[in-house]
Amino acid sequence: MATPGVAFLGRIVLLAGSLGLGMISVMRFATKSGRSFPPWILLLGATCSLPIGLALRILYVRIIHHREAARMGAQLAVPVKGKQFGNLDIMFKLLEHFRNGYPGDGMAGPIAELGPCFNFRVMFEDLIFTTEPSHIKTILATDFQNYVKGDRFKNAMSSVLGTGVFNADGDMWKFHRSMTRPFFSQERISHFNIFDRHAEDAIMRMKSRFRAGHPVDFQASKAIDLVSRFTLDSATEFMFGNCVHSLSAGLPYPYNVAVSDAPSGTAKTAEDFARAFAEAQWVISQRPNKRWLWPLFEIFKDDTIAPMRVVNSFIDPILKEAITKKQSAEASGEKNVDTDDETLLDHLVQMTTDPVVLKDETLNIMIAGRDTTAATLTIAIYLLSMYPHVMTRLREEVMTKVGPTNRPTYDNIREMKYLRAVINETMRLFPTVPYNIRCAKLSKPHRI
Repeated sequence: MATPGVAFLGRIVLLAGSLGLGMISVMRFATKSGRSFPPWILLLGATCSLPIGLALRILYVRIIHHREAARMGAQLAVPVKGKQFGNLDIMFKLLEHFRNGYPGDGMAGPIAELGPCFNFRVMFEDLIFTTEPSHIKTILATDFQNYVKGDRFKNAMSSVLGTGVFNADGDMWKFHRSMTRPFFSQERISHFNIFDRHAEDAIMRMKSRFRAGHPVDFQASKAIDLVSRFTLDSATEFMFGNCVHSLSAGLPYPYNVAVSDAPSGTAKTAEDFARAFAEAQWVISQRPNKRWLWPLFEIFKDDTIAPMRVVNSFIDPILKEAITKKQSAEASGEKNVDTDDETLLDHLVQMTTDPVVLKDETLNIMIAGRDTTAATLTIAIYLLSMYPHVMTRLREEVMTKVGPTNRPTYDNIREMKYLRAVINETMRLFPTVPYNIRCAKLSKPHRI
């Protein structure tokens, strides 16, 4: 199977060959009409046909956009002016922020200079950025059907997300949403047993490491930190009924501490899965930032294949077991009436036994639930350490409403208004998903 880069270059070569043959055909026709061209002209024409063709396409698209805007009485989004060819410096700056900071970093400058809506236009491709509330309302609510993820986004994500709910449009999106939505009822999300058990495990391991005189990597930046392991264990048990037990592999030590014992057995399996799962997500999260050039960064291999092989080795047996259990129950005429301990996978196999659909959907939901929780916890702890008076007041509310040893209930959570305010402010300042990519099916003007 061709890598993304090889497939991309193959399409470029095919396009260049077609344009070159077209140029040569035109010149040969001109020669038959009485005009002669030296061989170097033919070679130059064939060589320059691709860049000339791309330049003409870019010019054509710009003319069409200007005409459409004039026809609708609209104004095109102001383009950001980078310092390098095709605004490549802007693309690399966005990648650097994504890699070493918060993904939303670097937007304050263009917003202050150009306003809430502008065009990044990386490598001559329009990339409209907007923070205008009316635009966001239109895209995600009032004109939702007109704004889709688009083929380019789906192709970049498909090696990990497949056709799951977060990588689907239209009827496929409705199908996946209809499968999972009934499972997440109030009764289901108010079951705190799983999360409480894994939270106790995480806190116990933190205390043990502190007693040994070592710090703990808490943040959700890599697969090996505490909060990522906690949310991964919680998510896999909640969704599959099978915990990956990544906390059992032990928390990472600081770089200057020598560790002699490497994980083995179940702990190594958990460690491998956690790292592979994070690596696969990292690869696909980088692809949209590289725009249509992303296949060139994966010339020799698809960077998601190796980590997804590890992820699949954990998930596939679980799916097979769930499907077999469902088929055996049907064959014996048994009916599952006890839904108290039902997992997401148990719920999904009642609707389909297609292993591809099941894997796509469970992976999509696990990524969504696990990553958003890990990121919110990371940023909340960071902000609480910066504002100790908020930490003090939040702790007082928890002690008053829940107590030092009790397990919180759904009613407790509803009553803790200051906790809700802390979480809301955390997500307002640092949204766990700061961007939402959409492609318009029809061009429409929007007022600011």
